[in-house]
Amino acid sequence: MSENQKEYGKFQVFFFVIFIPCCFLIILFFSLSSLLGYNTLGKAKEVGAKIPYISTIIGEEVEGTEDDEMKVDDLLASILEKEAVIEELEAVMEAKNDKIAKIEEQNKILEQKLELKDKEPEVEKDEPRKDLEDIGKTYQAMSAKNAAAILEQLPLDQTLLHLSQVPVAARAAILTKMETEKAAEIMANLTDQ
Repeated sequence: MSENQKEYGKFQVFFFVIFIPCCFLIILFFSLSSLLGYNTLGKAKEVGAKIPYISTIIGEEVEGTEDDEMKVDDLLASILEKEAVIEELEAVMEAKNDKIAKIEEQNKILEQKLELKDKEPEVEKDEPRKDLEDIGKTYQAMSAKNAAAILEQLPLDQTLLHLSQVPVAARAAILTKMETEKAAEIMANLTDQ
């Protein structure tokens, strides 16, 4: 052999040809299986737990993973329960929002009706007042005797209302043509107003 070439020992050949490539392949296998979603480390621990001497070393770690798995299961159950509660509360909230929307809609309708009622009485108040003025003019145009005969037939409150629209001079003429008792009663009530 030449001077540059050295002879390798059996240990070096084993180390470079067998040991290093096997380690590389094992690392490559574990990393690829992890990327694909396989739990190779967990499986290796389970297998190692069955081997007599290695089981004492790995046994403590396996128990820790079981505790961790139980904690994970408990946490997942807790999350599912809380999600169910959230869904129930969202359903209740949606029902209440619908109820609020209906009440607001009814409120708007009632406000519109109230506005319409507020507008109507103004028109009605003006019309009866105008009608009373017309009635007062009618009594004024009539003879006092005929107006007295008509007013004696009406109830007292209507008589007072009609006479309040008649001028004082016409009212005096009408009251003189009425019966004395009825005229006195009307006069007493006119002064109370």
